[in-house]
Amino acid sequence: MISKHSEWLPQAELHIDSLPCITCHSGSENYVITMYIVKRDVGGGRYGDFKTATYEELKKLAGEQDIRSLIDVNNDSYISLAELKLFNSSPGHDNVRLQGMMTPEKVTHNFQVLSNRWDCSFCHASGPEAMQTSYVALPKPNGTFARAAVEKGAVLDAMNGTPDFYMLGSTRNPTLDKIGLLIIAGGLIMPIGHGSLRFLTRKNRMGKGH
Repeated sequence: MISKHSEWLPQAELHIDSLPCITCHSGSENYVITMYIVKRDVGGGRYGDFKTATYEELKKLAGEQDIRSLIDVNNDSYISLAELKLFNSSPGHDNVRLQGMMTPEKVTHNFQVLSNRWDCSFCHASGPEAMQTSYVALPKPNGTFARAAVEKGAVLDAMNGTPDFYMLGSTRNPTLDKIGLLIIAGGLIMPIGHGSLRFLTRKNRMGKGH
């Protein structure tokens, strides 16, 4: 499957890991980012593979508290950017992280090959509404998942929200945006300033060979 998609899709393995088939191959609607807590296989050492954490694994990490408290600190069933940042930066979470997937809200399992899925902008256009809406799905004892809404747009904050989730063309960080603009402005000041100065002093240089 990866080899077949690689014929046209860049980084096909990464895409297939992050997208369920119904996202691209069905007429499902209203796409959102659904995040799961994944846990590193400690037996694999520092670079062990991450797998979706089970209820038992998260319960052990949460202790006497509900597993929701691991990320929903104030237990209001709403996860803010500040709570995401706290989860990601907690020293006790070295072996867990959030893994995001683009999933449809309204699901259909009728397989289709849709022409607009060949267009990268379907997912990677800057700031699409689908990428602004996200949830964290938490496992329950019976094997199902309950989800909590995440602050709108927080999932796309690469440094504070979800450092291990990045979607080209959508993920942003306001601080890096400002730094980038300052670098561009700094690069323009010298040629524009120099050209303006030469223009304003052109009469003084006339006949002096400058």
